[in-house]
Amino acid sequence: MTPEPSRQEAAQRPTVLTLDADTVGRPSTKLRGTRAVAAAAALLRWSAAALASLLIVAFGASPAFAENTPAARLGAPFGGTWDRFGIANPRNHAPVFGGDLAFDYYGSEGQAVRAYIGTTPPFAGLIAKVGAVQPTCRSGVIADGGYAVRVDVTNTLGQNVGKVWYGHLLNVPPAGTGVGWGTVLGTLHQFPYNSCYQVNTASGIHTHMETYSSSGWACWVDRPANTSLGDNAAVSFFGFTSWRSTLPCPRIYY
Repeated sequence: MTPEPSRQEAAQRPTVLTLDADTVGRPSTKLRGTRAVAAAAALLRWSAAALASLLIVAFGASPAFAENTPAARLGAPFGGTWDRFGIANPRNHAPVFGGDLAFDYYGSEGQAVRAYIGTTPPFAGLIAKVGAVQPTCRSGVIADGGYAVRVDVTNTLGQNVGKVWYGHLLNVPPAGTGVGWGTVLGTLHQFPYNSCYQVNTASGIHTHMETYSSSGWACWVDRPANTSLGDNAAVSFFGFTSWRSTLPCPRIYY
């Protein structure tokens, strides 16, 4: 198993400006009307990056953790089903690879699992590659649950944005492979029932997915169980600056 990313990496993260960020996803109520103008004027001596961060937090735009560093949007890897049985969403499905959150996304035998990370092709300023390939299950036996592919995401400045894991796959690319918009990361398969892959019928075929934000925490798009989604429908966002726990994403982000 890949060691869990250390939160001590935070010391290496870019310094950012955060404003009253205890309320997740909401702009601070302390910056309103003339107070917002005064605060902005007082900060003109700061760098352009810091001022941009202020406007992002105060007025609710999609956040970024440094200048020219977009927050990442994770799209559904194929047309499939979110949390088919109501037991595998981020509220009740624990990460196993070190992600901030985890969920199962359901499809069919042999279905291609594709990478949709960013906002529009080609990754909107993001760079991705296969950072690691490993067995999904702790047993280390591929026949128990296939491979897990970790996609590492950076920006054009070389800063870490986050990671995405896709588990229970076959036909995966090797580590180091560049990942573009819609790159196939593997295919789904129904493995024999075991403690790692508790699937009895074809309706349970899925990929186990996790997202990790290198700054702050990832969030997920909250939907009812057994919701059908098209490929690239938003399922998670990461790369935020001020979120201090994993919660559903505010509606403003999708």
